[in-house]
Amino acid sequence: MDTLSPDAVADIAPATLIPRGLSLLFVAVYPRIGEYVAVRIKNKVWQIGITFGVSIGLWFVFALPLAIFEWNHLLIGIIIYTLLAVMAHFLLQRKSQQKSIALTYTAGQKIARIAYAGCIVFLVTLFGKMLGPFWGGIFTMFPAAFSSLMMILHWYYGPQNLFPTMQRVAVGSLSLFTYVITAMLTFPAYGFVAGTAVAYTVSLATTILLLKGQRAPV
Repeated sequence: MDTLSPDAVADIAPATLIPRGLSLLFVAVYPRIGEYVAVRIKNKVWQIGITFGVSIGLWFVFALPLAIFEWNHLLIGIIIYTLLAVMAHFLLQRKSQQKSIALTYTAGQKIARIAYAGCIVFLVTLFGKMLGPFWGGIFTMFPAAFSSLMMILHWYYGPQNLFPTMQRVAVGSLSLFTYVITAMLTFPAYGFVAGTAVAYTVSLATTILLLKGQRAPV
């Protein structure tokens, strides 16, 4: 099928850049809303429910135009992704003096995250078939991995600890950014297998450089 060709994948790759930026903004906004709600509501279930609802509502407001207008411009995608990543980075640095949490998951938490991600995939497919590709396209941009992680951390550690724990997410997203940009070039030239290998290598090299940069003395 042509829709699964390397050229087709490369063509739609720019459309993933702004959604990645919106996911970063979701990560940065969630802790702030969580702190605001926690001061006013003591029940943790309500705290998380309201925080998630407001945060994902804001995400939806910004994601909706992307699906409506089908923005797929590379330069615009890079610019907006960069602005959103920088904004998220500075929002998350507000409480960088706190120590980040050592992330460990129980078997139940792992199962919950897998089930949550599975439900999102199911809903994306369901809405795509029932309501058409427009709504299916919106839900494919849903920050499933981030939202499940944020809610687990919120429940066990409180919203204030989300700042130091997630403060490097925006910088770390550069690895995925370089993967997307590289895949746009390598998929049409080398096909899926070799193109993925090259893109993964570039992404891995970016990750190593970022880690070295974080460890370097100031």
